[in-house]
Amino acid sequence: MTFVMDDDDAEPDDDEIALVIQNAASLSGFIACSTQWRAASNKNGVLFIGLDYAACKIVLDAEGYEPDVFRDLRVIEDAVLPLFNDGDPASAEEDEE
Repeated sequence: MTFVMDDDDAEPDDDEIALVIQNAASLSGFIACSTQWRAASNKNGVLFIGLDYAACKIVLDAEGYEPDVFRDLRVIEDAVLPLFNDGDPASAEEDEE
């Protein structure tokens, strides 16, 4: 998988993910915090609860990210939690209704 950072409207190839350049720091910060998930085991496996914000703040500060990246990190977290927990993006949309 490759991230393509481009401002044009070109469609990425099947093995690429388009990324708006303005979101690059937020995605990078999210990846930097990828080991900071709080999780619990249950009878179905692992349940991801959310990111450990205190640990993420330390990581982001240590790596020199701008403060607004933390806010974006929370938005990304909200979007990926349903995918991590049951793999169905439609269930996240149903929860919001």
